[in-house]
Amino acid sequence: MDRFNINLFLAPTSPSLAFRLFRTKYLKEDTVPILEGNSYEYIKQAYYGGIVDTYIPLAHNVKCYDVNSLYPYAMFTFQLPVGQPTFISGDNIQLKDIFGFARVRVTAPLDLKCPTLPHKILIDGEFKSIYPVGIWDGTYFTEELKNLEKYGYKFDVLDAIIFEKKEVIFKDFIETLYEIKKNSNSGEPWYLLSKLMQNSVFGRFGMNPSMESSKRIKKDELAKYADKYTITDTFDFGDGYYIWYKNPRAKASNVSVGIAAAISAYSRMYMTDFIIPNQDYICAVDTDGIKILINLNAKDVDPKQLGKFKFEGEYIKYVSTGPKEYAGIKLDSFTSEIKFKGIKKEHNTLTIHHLEYLLYGNKLKIKQNKWYARPKESTIEIKEQDFTISCSKNKREWLYDSMGKIIGSRPFLLLDGKITSWKETPVLHYITRPAVIEPLISLPIPKLISLSTHKIMSLPSPKLPPPCCRRQQGG
Repeated sequence: MDRFNINLFLAPTSPSLAFRLFRTKYLKEDTVPILEGNSYEYIKQAYYGGIVDTYIPLAHNVKCYDVNSLYPYAMFTFQLPVGQPTFISGDNIQLKDIFGFARVRVTAPLDLKCPTLPHKILIDGEFKSIYPVGIWDGTYFTEELKNLEKYGYKFDVLDAIIFEKKEVIFKDFIETLYEIKKNSNSGEPWYLLSKLMQNSVFGRFGMNPSMESSKRIKKDELAKYADKYTITDTFDFGDGYYIWYKNPRAKASNVSVGIAAAISAYSRMYMTDFIIPNQDYICAVDTDGIKILINLNAKDVDPKQLGKFKFEGEYIKYVSTGPKEYAGIKLDSFTSEIKFKGIKKEHNTLTIHHLEYLLYGNKLKIKQNKWYARPKESTIEIKEQDFTISCSKNKREWLYDSMGKIIGSRPFLLLDGKITSWKETPVLHYITRPAVIEPLISLPIPKLISLSTHKIMSLPSPKLPPPCCRRQQGG
């Protein structure tokens, strides 16, 4: 890439290209810690994605706004945790005095209609990120918690990993790429590449330092690999195995999950300051976009400025059955727009009337093609299957009218981390600390990610079987 004097062949993906550009051109020496072991395990619990939720299932005159480059804006603007981390615990840690990641007891006020602090919980056999009210324990970025205190949240710090420094490390990197994007036409190579690199570099920091590899081997080689590596899974191909393994002696990658977790938290902070003050009017949020019943303040809207909202249009009628499941009739063209996760575009025959039908507790079936791999026969079979859809029930609690139609929603209520019925609304007392705290007792001093003065190895991607083969036995 002549523009930045970078060899594209050493960076086969956009995240690796963005990471290489940042390290070689913009990262100061000995700034970002390489986090592994206990520090990685602690901080990764604070690594959540963007806010994705549906609040109002049926509305009219709904305005749609998206933030111009939400994650790049957070990278451009806010200070990130750098330098050496230190683990602290004790009875008198004040949130206002620390910068880093803290394990806390959360008390979220019951009158919040659209809470924005995430929590992972087991629902129907799967861990889901929800945005509850009530009381629970969790690990979060300290600056996100400080911002939520103004909305009535209370936190008691149990322990924390704090960082010796905080710096805005991505400002020049984002400024360069955003200017390229702003001065390019949508769809042009430089527009697409600059957009990809802005959004992908922070995720590269959040990778697991102990990466899993995969390889096809002969059957008589299995014992040799088991002695040398930690084998996590195998697939029997008949004349050999496909194995997934980790190298316990491998050097940690140049990753730092604290950078990724902080950027994601800052992005939620930014959206929170639009969601909670407007919680009576918000219909839905999808990471960097909101659907709302009122116009945003003019000072917050600019289609070209980094971090400002851009107006995407208005629906004269809007129906949603859950996050990433909605239909709307556009005001400017009176045409319908339908998006429904899990349904392929070519099979999406839904209309806004179908989604409104689902609000009555009904279900619909849609036929879709599904691919089945037969690795032993080296074939792939395509079968038509029924795909049943209904209103999502695992993010918030639906509210119904006397006819059984969904007319609204409310957040899940947690007491001591468990979903509790709203039928007997409790009075929440601020519980200071759990009875037993098990702190991390060992935190190794991490190495620091340096400038790219040494050659960075780029290994070719292994040839994998089709995704539907992986971790399935037999045909």
